[in-house]
Amino acid sequence: MITLKGTGGEAALAALGFIRKGDFYRHPRSHFLLEFPNGPLAVGDDLIKRWSTVRRDGEVLYVLSPTDSCRDRLASFLFWNDFSGLQQAIGVFHAQAHEVDLNVIKDWCRREGHKQKFDLFASRIGAST
Repeated sequence: MITLKGTGGEAALAALGFIRKGDFYRHPRSHFLLEFPNGPLAVGDDLIKRWSTVRRDGEVLYVLSPTDSCRDRLASFLFWNDFSGLQQAIGVFHAQAHEVDLNVIKDWCRREGHKQKFDLFASRIGAST
């Protein structure tokens, strides 16, 4: 497990080839970003209570579900009008469409007061609202 709250986390990531860019870590051979958010983990006002677990060769990685990953990326669009977040949410949806629950996202957007932004997201992915 890598944590950035102790010593060695930054050095371990650097040794693996990750470069810090603001709050994220990028690797030149990956289009995925690493982020180590402070808890409790939430998207908008919803606390994240479940996550996906990926196991490989004795390693364990906990990641947001595709639905929550989509909501996380949409949050920057909803709250800060960041259209790159909208594009990232669209990318997550297309990569994991069979595992993204659009009803959860639609309800969350409505509770957050952004139904129109959900409608834009839905239209961009070709879903009906």
